[in-house]
Amino acid sequence: MQRTNVGVPAMQTSGRWLVRALVLAVFLLLAHGGMTQTAWAKVVLEFAHWDANPGIEKTWELFNASQDEIEIVYRALPWEAYLESVLLEMATGAGPDLFSLMGWETADMNFRVLMRDGLLVDLTPYLERDRDEIGVSEWFPFIIPLASYQGKLAGLPYGWSVFNAINYNADLFDAAGVAYPDDTWTWETLFDASKKFIRADGEGNIVTRGLAPGDLSWWAAEAMVWSAGGQVFNDEQTGLALSAPAARTALDRAAQFVIEGAAVDGGAGWGSPTSSVAFRLAPLHWATVDKPQYGVVYRTGLAPTPKDPVTGQRIGNSVEIMLTAVNANTKHSDAAWKALKFFTENFGRASLEGWGMIQFTPVSPSGLEAFLRQGADVLGDPFATDLLTVVPTMAATARLPEEAVNPVLVDIYPEIKNLLANEWGKVIDPSQRVPVYQFIETVSRNVQSRLAGGE
Repeated sequence: MQRTNVGVPAMQTSGRWLVRALVLAVFLLLAHGGMTQTAWAKVVLEFAHWDANPGIEKTWELFNASQDEIEIVYRALPWEAYLESVLLEMATGAGPDLFSLMGWETADMNFRVLMRDGLLVDLTPYLERDRDEIGVSEWFPFIIPLASYQGKLAGLPYGWSVFNAINYNADLFDAAGVAYPDDTWTWETLFDASKKFIRADGEGNIVTRGLAPGDLSWWAAEAMVWSAGGQVFNDEQTGLALSAPAARTALDRAAQFVIEGAAVDGGAGWGSPTSSVAFRLAPLHWATVDKPQYGVVYRTGLAPTPKDPVTGQRIGNSVEIMLTAVNANTKHSDAAWKALKFFTENFGRASLEGWGMIQFTPVSPSGLEAFLRQGADVLGDPFATDLLTVVPTMAATARLPEEAVNPVLVDIYPEIKNLLANEWGKVIDPSQRVPVYQFIETVSRNVQSRLAGGE
C-alpha cells in the first residue's frame, strides 16, 4: 500500500512532463508550417452563381476579409451552362458547397424538387436556432414560405422582387398635366390613363403611348385573376379554374387593353433617351436599375399594382426570390451556414459598395433600410420618394406558392407556368388576338392531361 501511495504522485509527474512535451512538439510543428494544411487549415467552400455579379462578389469578398476560418471561392458559370453543370456535379456526389437557387416560378431549376429529392441541406434547424440573430421576425411574412418546401427551408433568402408595379415617366405626366399613379388606381384607371397618353403623327405612327401589349403578360393577367377573387388551379389541382366567372372576367378585362387599343406598340421604348412611354408594368428589380444601370435620363416614379375595380383587392403578384443553398454533398454544412448568414445580413451593404446600387430588395432589416434609403442621387426622384411607401404595399400583394395537393404538380409546375405564359402571349399579341375562351380551352385541356400524368 505504501508503494502504491508513493507511486501515484510519480505517475502524475511523469504525465505532466508528457503533456508538456506534446505541447512543445505541436508548437514546433506549427512554427515550421508542419500542420498549417491539416488540423488548422481554413475550410474552403466553393460558391457557384450564373454569370458575374458585382454585388454577390463583393459580399463574399467582405466575408473572406471578416474572419480567417472559412474562405469562399466564387465560381461564375455562364447562364446557359449553369443549371446543367451544377445538377450534373451534384448527381455525381460533388458540386459546389454553396450555390444560387433559381427562385422564380418558371425556372428550370425547380428548387422544390431538389429539396424533395434530398439534394439540398434542410436549413430549418439552423434558422430556428439563429432566427433572432438574423432578425427573421422583421422579415416580410411571405419570404420563408416562398423559400421552403413542405416546411423545409431550401435556401436562405437574401433578396426578393415582386411583379406588376406601375413604373411611370414623371416628365410625361407633368407635361400632360396628369396626376401621378397612386394607391387609389384600379385596372380601369390604368386603362383610361393608357388610352389618354396615346398620340399618333399625321401618318398614324404612335409617338407617345401608355402600356404596350407585352405589359399585360401572364404575370399581370394572373394577378388580375387573384385580385378578382378567382384562382388558377381548381381545389383538387386536377385542372385549371380559369373558366369560373371571377377568373374569366379578369382575363377578359386584361385582353380588353389590347382589343380596345389601350395597350399599343410604337414610339421610343422605355429606357430610350427620347422615350415616349408614359408607364409600364414592371417587377421592382427592373425599375430600381433604370437610372443607375441603364442611365435613364427622364424622371421616373413608382406606384403599386392597380386594384380590382369590383373587389378592391390588390393581391396575387408573382415574386422572384433570391436564395443561396447548401449542397447535400458538402462536408462542411456548419461552415456553409455561417457563410450564408453573413451573406444574407450583408448583401445590401455589399451591393452598394461593389455595384453602387441595390437591385433586389434585401430581406435583412439593415439591408432593407439601405435599399429604401438609396436616395435621389442613385434612383432619381420621385422614384426614391415613392420607393419608401410602395415597397411595403407591394410586399403585401405577394402570392404564396400553391400547396401541392396533387403531388404531380411539384414536378411540372414550371412547365405549366411557361405554358400559360406562352399561350396567353397569343391573346395579347395584336397580330394573333386569340380569343380568351380559346385560350382557356387550350390550356385547360393541356394542363388537365399533364396533371393526370399524361404528356
